[in-house]
Amino acid sequence: MARAKPSTATKVMTCKNGKSRRSIAGVKDLYERLAIDRDTLEALARAGAFDSLQERRDALYQIGALVHIEPPAQKPMLFALPETPRLPELTIREQVTWDYGLIGLNEWGVHPVDLIRQQLLYLGATPMVRLPHQGHVTTAGVVIAKQRPPTAKGFAFYVIEDGPLRLQVVISPDLWESERSVLREARVLVVSGLLEKRGKAWTIRADQLVNVHGNTATSGMEVA
Repeated sequence: MARAKPSTATKVMTCKNGKSRRSIAGVKDLYERLAIDRDTLEALARAGAFDSLQERRDALYQIGALVHIEPPAQKPMLFALPETPRLPELTIREQVTWDYGLIGLNEWGVHPVDLIRQQLLYLGATPMVRLPHQGHVTTAGVVIAKQRPPTAKGFAFYVIEDGPLRLQVVISPDLWESERSVLREARVLVVSGLLEKRGKAWTIRADQLVNVHGNTATSGMEVA
């Protein structure tokens, strides 16, 4: 999924017309005025760039129709955009997932982990905000970074996030080998291991990992 940065959205949502700048009237207007690819346009729609002009589902529907009717940056000569049908309202889960995946925040301050909190509690995962300063713990978070540097002697380092809190997960070579497929596909991890807090730096040396499947926004990064 393409990621729409706020700076990109700002530049795209205002088009230059001679010496003056004219605001965009919606998806169709932008598509007809700029040579913009479908992935970027859909990312802008999911990120809410057109929220003041039209609903996100309507915008996505129009994008799908436009790319099959005309090339970008051209006013249509013969074809009219089909009328948008009645579409289901965007759910909170969908909006949080799109917002977090594309711009890293949302207007309600809801984190993707909050959407599956009950499932994580059932799996025995303590929210990061309630973790002790040390000891053996089980917690969970969205995977936001993965690293396995060649100089680390087989160790891997993941960063998981639960709301405003993050911690580093240290994965031994043996655990990496036994859980390789889980770690490659992981978007939300339940981690058990020894926790150590030093100031703002939290580290957990993992001894058990569980990949939580679900519709949760993540960056989808790969690791070697």
